[in-house]
Amino acid sequence: MAWAQSRSRVCVCVCDSTQTEAALAVDGLRVLYRGVERLYAANPSAFKHTLRNGKFYNNGTEGIDCDAEPVAIWRHGHELMRAMSEVRR
Repeated sequence: MAWAQSRSRVCVCVCDSTQTEAALAVDGLRVLYRGVERLYAANPSAFKHTLRNGKFYNNGTEGIDCDAEPVAIWRHGHELMRAMSEVRR
């Protein structure tokens, strides 16, 4: 991977797009992990009713029904989005 400096003083990556996509995926997973970690640290019992006996539950039902109308959002979705937006390095 090489870095080039443009006239606007912004460093631009001159590299394979596969490397860039992999780096973005790693960064995204890191942000997700730190967001969940933040939620858990703030409230250790937050996921008590979500993960039970090796199964995933959403709002009292097993799994997430992606075909439901209206779609039932994940009970921790808004909290997780907030926690992820607060992640810094």
